[in-house]
Amino acid sequence: MKKTPAKRKSPQEKKRLSLERDCRNVYGQTTGGSRKGIRRRKRWVNRTHRRAAVQTLSQVQLDADQLSTEVGALKRKSWKKSPDKPLGAMLLDDENRALGRDLEERTSAAPDFPDRLEKWLARSGLNATQVRMMMRSVRAVVKDRHSTHLELNLNREEAGLVRDFLNRHA
Repeated sequence: MKKTPAKRKSPQEKKRLSLERDCRNVYGQTTGGSRKGIRRRKRWVNRTHRRAAVQTLSQVQLDADQLSTEVGALKRKSWKKSPDKPLGAMLLDDENRALGRDLEERTSAAPDFPDRLEKWLARSGLNATQVRMMMRSVRAVVKDRHSTHLELNLNREEAGLVRDFLNRHA
């Protein structure tokens, strides 16, 4: 059988595929720490199961059938690693975090900044619903400056528009 030649990919296509397919660890530790921690947690699950089985065996003297039933009935503790995140999503989160910091700085210097941003977004061709949803996210971040869990939730195009506004109105 003949192999069909692979379709050549443009650099833009390669980049898009890389952002979709390449993943980054979001386990919450450094790379080495999570690599060791994941193994440690897997060992912990198995160790606790073995320990419970030994305790069950030592407490009761049963025949082989009852023994396998007792050990089989033991519930294993569960632990599952959180899945890795695509590189594109990680970069978008970083961009949103940076935009949030920039918006906080600008709003503290000029309190009417979100209103000007809203007017500019409305003139840029977005529909009213998109503008309203973006500004809800922006105002939530700006209003609760000291909270670390609030981040902008904008897609790539929306983040680009806000970044463009920030650059034009420096």
